[in-house]
Amino acid sequence: MSRIFISGSSTGLGLMAAELLVQQGHQVVLHARNANRAEEAHRALPQAEAVFVGDLETIEGARQTSLRVNALGRVAGVMCVVTASSLAGCRQRWGGRMPRDQAHLTQAWLAASRDTEADVTGKYFYHMKRMTANPQAHDVALQDRLINICTEISGIALPE
Repeated sequence: MSRIFISGSSTGLGLMAAELLVQQGHQVVLHARNANRAEEAHRALPQAEAVFVGDLETIEGARQTSLRVNALGRVAGVMCVVTASSLAGCRQRWGGRMPRDQAHLTQAWLAASRDTEADVTGKYFYHMKRMTANPQAHDVALQDRLINICTEISGIALPE
C-alpha cells in the first residue's frame, strides 16, 4: 500500500481521512501545527506511521516539514486539508450540509484509490463526482504566473 502525508490531520476532516486510509492498509503520516495537537492526533490514531509538527503557514516551516516527511522514504500522495475548526464551521464556510460520515471520502478516494475515475490530475471533484472547475483553472498563462510567484516566494523552482 501507499504512504500518504496529510497536512492538517490532527482533527476533523484530515483525521477522518487518515483513519479511513489506515483502515485500507495505507501508511499514513499525520501533521499537526503544534506539539499538543500532535499528541492528540497520535492518541486518536496510534496506527499512523508518524506525526510531524510543523508550521505550514511559513515557507521555512513547510520546507522543514517536507524534509522530515521525505526522510521516511517515498511518499505516494500528499493530501492538503484546510478546514474550519469544526464541521459546523465547514458547513458555514462552504454553504451546505456536510454529513460527518461522508466529508472525508472524496479526499481519501483521490489520494489512494485505484478507481480509474480517481486516477486523474487537474480535475475538480465534489462528493466523489467530477464537477466543472472555474474556467480560470485551465488558463495556462494564469497557471504559469502562479508558478512564477511561488518560485519567487519560495526560492524553489519546479523541475522541467
